[in-house]
Amino acid sequence: MNRTKSRIDLEERTMAFGLSTLKMLREVPVGVELKNIRRQLTHSATSVGALYREANRADSRVDYLNRLIAAQKEMVAAEYWLGLIKGLKSDLPRVSMVHGEAVELLAIFCQLRRIAEKGRKGSR
Repeated sequence: MNRTKSRIDLEERTMAFGLSTLKMLREVPVGVELKNIRRQLTHSATSVGALYREANRADSRVDYLNRLIAAQKEMVAAEYWLGLIKGLKSDLPRVSMVHGEAVELLAIFCQLRRIAEKGRKGSR
């Protein structure tokens, strides 16, 4: 699989993650304890894909790395918020599915960052 295809696949996967998260939140009851978590999760889960797309269209390696790091940070936050929801609402099957996808995507972003940072050091 070539690099461009991999990037497009991950762009689609991060968009699907954002959509799955939004759909999952429709099933999560609205309550005082979840109000802030829902807002935070909505932001972080939908930002990941947008930031990754921006990274793929960056003007330089430094710009790419900075946007990739931002996407990774949002993925860390999304996984955290999903973990909290999973702890509170473990009876909802979609929560575990979306949380599992968050864990996988986070691992991918960590790997992409390692590769990008290695490439940056090698280009100096």
